[in-house]
Amino acid sequence: PPRLLCNESSHLRRGPAAAKNWPVPWRYGWSHIRRELGVMLEQPADFFRQLAVRRHFKWLLSWFATTAHTSIWLSGCPIGVLTLRLFTVLISNDADRCIQMRDARMGLDLLHVPFADVVATGWPVFSILGQLAE
Repeated sequence: PPRLLCNESSHLRRGPAAAKNWPVPWRYGWSHIRRELGVMLEQPADFFRQLAVRRHFKWLLSWFATTAHTSIWLSGCPIGVLTLRLFTVLISNDADRCIQMRDARMGLDLLHVPFADVVATGWPVFSILGQLAE
């Protein structure tokens, strides 16, 4: 049977990918995170290479560093965790990107989910991958 890709009512502050001390509106739940990511991804690809963007998302980079080795499937919203990890790669510098992709096994996680199911969730996984490709 297919796995549940996101229970958007699941609590962000529980489990190995717990969101502690996240800023508003990111801490209000998975549906807010999905919307915020959608808004952010309207920016051109070079926007994400700016140091100011990395500073703004320092909290997210810290979260990634502490959760990169945990399985996305231990979260109430695995596709949300995967999307946040990919977004973290997008805002990172090139050297960190290589390390993140290797250590977090994101490609492997993504390949374990049928692509049509990913699209159906509304999470901007492929938008982020497109930005990374630019």
